[in-house]
Order: sequence, then structure tokens, then C-alpha cells
Amino acid sequence: MGKQISKENLKYYIKTFGCQMNERDSEKMAAVLENKGYSPSPFKEADILIVNSCAVREKAEQKLYSCVGRLCAEKKKDAKVIVCGCVAQYRGKEILNRFKVDAVLNTRGIEDFEQILEDVLNGKKVVHIPSTMRNPNKILPHLKNKVSAFVDITYGCSNFCSYCIVPYTRGKEISREKEYVLEEIRRLAQDGVKEVTLLGQNVNSYGKDLYKDYNFVDLLYDVSKIDGIRRIRFVTSHPKDFSYSLISAIGEIDKVCKHIHLPVQSGSNRILKLMRRRYTREEYIEKALLFREKTKGSISTDVIVGFPAETDYDFEQTMDMLRKVRFDSSFSFRYSPRPFTIAASIKEMVPEEIKEKRLSRFQSLQEKITWESNLRDVGKTFDVLVEGKAKRGGLLTGRTTTNKVVNFSGKAKKGEIVKVIIQEAKKHSLQGMMEKDHGKFEDQRCGFSQG
Repeated sequence: MGKQISKENLKYYIKTFGCQMNERDSEKMAAVLENKGYSPSPFKEADILIVNSCAVREKAEQKLYSCVGRLCAEKKKDAKVIVCGCVAQYRGKEILNRFKVDAVLNTRGIEDFEQILEDVLNGKKVVHIPSTMRNPNKILPHLKNKVSAFVDITYGCSNFCSYCIVPYTRGKEISREKEYVLEEIRRLAQDGVKEVTLLGQNVNSYGKDLYKDYNFVDLLYDVSKIDGIRRIRFVTSHPKDFSYSLISAIGEIDKVCKHIHLPVQSGSNRILKLMRRRYTREEYIEKALLFREKTKGSISTDVIVGFPAETDYDFEQTMDMLRKVRFDSSFSFRYSPRPFTIAASIKEMVPEEIKEKRLSRFQSLQEKITWESNLRDVGKTFDVLVEGKAKRGGLLTGRTTTNKVVNFSGKAKKGEIVKVIIQEAKKHSLQGMMEKDHGKFEDQRCGFSQG
């Protein structure tokens, strides 16, 4: 039996890699820990250290190993280390053998975190890799005093895109019953949450495994009726299931933010077919432009550069897609083969130097388009949900309904929606001042209230 940790002045540290689903899983564990009296701290002071892993790209997996190695080497004596997330799904025992960690659990084991924590504190070594979730409807805890919150509506993915490891690490898609989703959001509203982000690998297919006559659009309308919730966001949308009825709902429901994250991955029909994405570039462009027409909203996307067998022409089709749709922002990456996936067996791999050149070209054009998009907002007034203090400059920070970060001067309470005049475009954000302060000295310091 290992030495037990003192019950006084307990501290924890969590490092999260990857997507919003991982962020929500980390929050669930943090909430359990805080309910038990732990408080967040730097890793060298922590009694419990948690690393939540991502397996989408090889680079993210390598970052996990570097992080775990450092934590194990530099943590304080008797501190416990837990590794969880997608990499833990298929590297669990290897991680336990390679590093001096105390527990390994995958995404489906998060609901059992409280019991695993107890076992670890009692000196046990734990490998907990359940194949399914026992109760996807279980309402797991949230951290308190937050303006925005993530809410899971589906777990897993059943699309099996040829490059993606997620279906193998998170399992097949399971929808949560609407009653539990809505009850969770009601509780959040009662706790002061103003904005919810509905989470799933493919939110558009919500409910298909449960209902004949209830879908994601219906859920959006029901969430919009909950008192106290001012804004609704969602990620991620799959283009093949991004319906015209959903576009209409986004335009019609005031509380639904006018922004979509719609991963295109490639602008080439040939590559999209090899990726098993099940839509064409023409279908994507039609839906994206219709969304812009109906909602005046913003679009972000994901792009993979250098997919196996991608030719210069295929890549130019992706560049053409960027010019036509003019994504407000994007997350772009070089392709890296992942275990279990079909694409990893394709022989025509693109050389790394070509991947790098293509990625640089894509990102350069995207930066120009993002900058131009931000410049167009200068002089306009936006409703901004106040999220707290900006990292620097004595300003407040929040986001527009189109998901642009705004740092601004003025006095406002956390959770308020205020009107902000945009005065300056930054590379990845906007800067301005509250409309009611327009005309006052622009170098005034802001005031911030927790009330």
C-alpha cells in the first residue's frame, strides 16, 4: 500500500490536450476534486496530477508522453499521477509500464472517476478501460461560478472517416436522452450560467439512435426556452448532416449564436472520397454560402493537408475552397497516420517537406482572410457576453455571437451582455470599448465586478 495523502490543503493539477469533449471531461474530474476539497495549483504543488490525452494526431500523442514524463520526474513526493483520455484507450497498459503513474482510464471511464480517485488515494494501481459507458444520461458535475458551460449531448462517433481514430477511442455514437440534457441545462441556468455549448463529435446526428420524430433542431428550440440561458453554441457539425432545417433554425432562434464549426478537411472531391467524408465540395460550398446568406454568421473549419495520395491539383482545390468560402478561421494540420485507420495503409504518402510547404501556403492565405474579416468589423457595434478579465491591458473580454474574441474597456459584471464598439482589429481578436463609454477617454482602465 502506498502512502496516503493528507486530507488538509489538498491541491490538484490538470493538463488537457485536444478537443472540447476533452475539456468537458477534465472539468468533470476537476468538479469532483473540488467537491472533495481540492483546489487548483501549479503541478509541482499538486497532490493529484491528471493528464487528459488526445490521439487525433501523432504530435498530440508525443506531447502526452513528454508531459507525463516531466510530471512524474518533477512532481512532489507522494503525489499521484492519473492519465486519461483517448490515448489511454489503446496505450493504457503501456503507459502504466513506461511511467510511474498511478492510474489510467479512458473517456468512457470518466463517470467512474470518483471511485478511481478513492482507489488511487488508497495506494492501488488502476487500469480502467471500459468498452462502453454504463450510463450516458448521468448528469456529471460542473465547476461553479462560470458564465459558459459545455454540455454533452452525444458521446462517440459512428462515421469512421478513413483518417480518424476517434471511433476507436470514444466508441460508437450514443445520444443522451433529451430530458437529461435539458435538466442539466436548467441546473446550469439556476447556477448562473448564461451560455451553453452543446457537445458531440457530430451534433447534427443527435437523437437518430433514440427517436423517430425528435432531432437536433428540436433540441435547439427546447434549449432556447430555458429561462436564464442567453446564448447557445454547438460543436461539431458534420457537413453531410448539416441540414437546411438547421440553417433555418440558427437564423430563427435568437439565442443560437450565428457561428458554425464545419470541418471541410479537403476541397478535393477525390480526397474527400478517400477520407470517407460522404459529401462533395459542391455540397459543402452550397451549404456554407446558404448559411452565410440566411444568418450573416461566421464559419470556422478544420483542414488536413498532405493526406495520402493528395496531388498538387487536389491541394489547389483546397486553396480554391478557402477562397470561395472565406472561412473566418480554421484549424489546419499536416496529415499524420493513426493506428487502426484505413488511411494509414494507403501507400502513396506525401513527403513531409511537401506537406509543410502546402500547410504554410494554406495558413498564410487563411491569416490574410481572417485579418480582412476582423478589419470589416472595425466601427461596428456588437453584443458581447462578458466572460471576465482579459489576460493583459486591464481590459474585459468576451465573445460576439459570431464567436470573435473581443477585449474591451468599460465597467460590467461577469455574465452581462454589453454593447461594444470595435475600434481596432488584431490578428486573432478585436479590441474596443463599451458603447455607453464612447466619447470618454479611451485610455481609461476598466472595472470588473463578480456580482
